[in-house]
Amino acid sequence: MIVVMPDGGFNGWYSDWFGSDLDGHTPYPPPAWETHHLRELLPWVDGHLRTVPTRESRAIAGLSMGGFGTMSYAARNPELFGAAGAFSGGVHPTLLYPSVALVLSGTNLPYGRPLDLCVRGNPFTKYRNWAAHDPTRLAGELQDTHLYVATGTGTPSDPDDLDAGLLGAAGIEGVVLLMNLEFRRALDKAGADYTWDVHSGTHTWRYWPEDLRRFLTHLDGWQGRTEAARR
Repeated sequence: MIVVMPDGGFNGWYSDWFGSDLDGHTPYPPPAWETHHLRELLPWVDGHLRTVPTRESRAIAGLSMGGFGTMSYAARNPELFGAAGAFSGGVHPTLLYPSVALVLSGTNLPYGRPLDLCVRGNPFTKYRNWAAHDPTRLAGELQDTHLYVATGTGTPSDPDDLDAGLLGAAGIEGVVLLMNLEFRRALDKAGADYTWDVHSGTHTWRYWPEDLRRFLTHLDGWQGRTEAARR
């Protein structure tokens, strides 16, 4: 296995940004994360490393914002990835639109940074662009992709989670759970092949290594089926 872990940018949301904010705090030209990852980085990897450059041999995975990127990339580019895993992923940014979209645009506010309104356009006026990247609304494009979807319930499995002042992480995971439940309904409607893993846990690193371990186990099974199909 060859593992490539690219940067996703601070609040980059795995998107080609719709524009630059008027206050000048975002660069010009605006970031183009999707283009960089899929049109520049991926061909570079296949050209310089000993990969098998087919969707049947290529998987993608991520957590939180990266979980959104995973499913958005896989849905928007089904010819590239045969398997995808999201751990506590923000897989339905247009849930209760524009409320969740506005919150996601402001996930950098706790770090003292200005609100980003150009990740996928102003959440109040650019619904079509937000919807065009929403994995839940694109679930039909994931029919032929082997999916692993993990999410916590927002309830910690260890009381120390709350003792450590991580109440915010519990609330975030509660919203993430709602997104993933809607994502699951959309996958069922589309007849997609997925493994659903809901467990106790908050939006913290304490739970994601186990999600990754389980995903790799399922990935091994997917690769085995792929090899059998080739024979």
